[in-house]
Amino acid sequence: MEASRQPLRVNPSRILGAATTTGLVLLIAAAPWPIGSVQPWAFWLIVVLAWTLLAIRGLALISGSDARVSLPAPVGVAAVLLLAVLVWSALQASIAAPAGWAHPIWAELPADLPVSFPTVSLDPDRTIEAVCRVSAYLAIGVLAYLAARSARRARRLLWAFLVVAALQAGLGLLREAAGIRELFGYALNLGRASGSFVNPNHFAAYVNLAVVAAAVLLLDALRAEADAPRLATALARAARAMLERQVGLTLLLALLLMASLASGSRGGFVSLVLASVILLLVRFGRGTLLLAVLGLLVALGAALLFTAGVPTLERLDELLPASELEPGAGGRLAGFALAIEAWRQRPWSGHGLGAWPAVFHTLRDERFPLVQFDYVHNTWLELLLELGAPAFAALLVAFALLLFLCYRAAVQAREPLPAIGSGAAVLLGLHGLVDFPAQIPAVAASFAMIFGLAVGRAAVWFANRDRSRRSHRAAGSEDEL
Repeated sequence: MEASRQPLRVNPSRILGAATTTGLVLLIAAAPWPIGSVQPWAFWLIVVLAWTLLAIRGLALISGSDARVSLPAPVGVAAVLLLAVLVWSALQASIAAPAGWAHPIWAELPADLPVSFPTVSLDPDRTIEAVCRVSAYLAIGVLAYLAARSARRARRLLWAFLVVAALQAGLGLLREAAGIRELFGYALNLGRASGSFVNPNHFAAYVNLAVVAAAVLLLDALRAEADAPRLATALARAARAMLERQVGLTLLLALLLMASLASGSRGGFVSLVLASVILLLVRFGRGTLLLAVLGLLVALGAALLFTAGVPTLERLDELLPASELEPGAGGRLAGFALAIEAWRQRPWSGHGLGAWPAVFHTLRDERFPLVQFDYVHNTWLELLLELGAPAFAALLVAFALLLFLCYRAAVQAREPLPAIGSGAAVLLGLHGLVDFPAQIPAVAASFAMIFGLAVGRAAVWFANRDRSRRSHRAAGSEDEL
């Protein structure tokens, strides 16, 4: 008698889920190579791919059997707030906005240049473009959040980013050593490592995201292998682990640090140091292991700083004066002052997301005879003047909720991703006070993926914890009966 054959069951939801994860891997892996994706064709390709992948993932959730998604209250509130900010940004460029909200500049145009629909935004075309970009980054974050339901997929995405970041770091050092000035048909500067990015500061921000990830993975390994009550014992165990069992992670971290320091980015260096201190405290608290690991990392960082980090030391030693290409410290402060003046003109409705270049040309004065400010060099201040205070506050609250969720999971859980996401957010948040790395598509897309994975793994951890608590309570009730 022949054994009955079971028909092969195909789960379309899982197939589509795996396909979107693969697509996200390819998107994140490709993003930095076309000059940081700053060219219009490159960032529009990111937008289209992100939207397409999210649509496919949504179809998988609707049609599949694994449609249950853990959504803690902080994530739900943050999602509503981020969507509200996106809707408001679109409204800034829309004819649907009330006429009384229109930017006053439209009323000052000559009578022979009538405006068919005056908008809240000073530059509605750039606002629409900025809305598309931000929506793509949010789509990448959502895709990563959904992929993080599987620990295996989350690790796959993280390591795909780390491999690409390592290649970028190697390229940055190779270009400097070999004097390769042209890349993919673009002439790039030498003297400071920049990989395939135009600006070394943005290269540093990209590589620093990988530094944070590699550092957390290494720190977690050392915490498991080197803990001891005595400082000398902990130091010896940590050194042995770094040079033997964790030599791959140690070399990866060293390569990434060398590239970051060779970029000469002052903002990248300071933000990385502060983020690293916070990560050490979160992962180790107090004790001999913290001192041992801190000593080893400081020794490694110092050795790299005084070798590959010569450009960073030189730029930390002096604050460059303003020029046509480098605003310098004085130029940045003048730009900050102009941005604050612009915000005071329209504190509630803002000038329109992405409209800063138009604002700068409208308000520039004798303080800016040469320097062209396409960005404020302070992402937070730029968002404030573009969005207006209410939308900016909603954005801050949303990220604070998500960051707090990751922080709690980083402290209480053994999983590395919530700690990596927390460190990445602190890193870019601090760097964004003196530059605009999060406004570069390759950096923004990579951060969105990392932070989405972090929030997703934190949500999974809290859902599992709550489920375990309910099971214990139910078991206790049965014992009482």
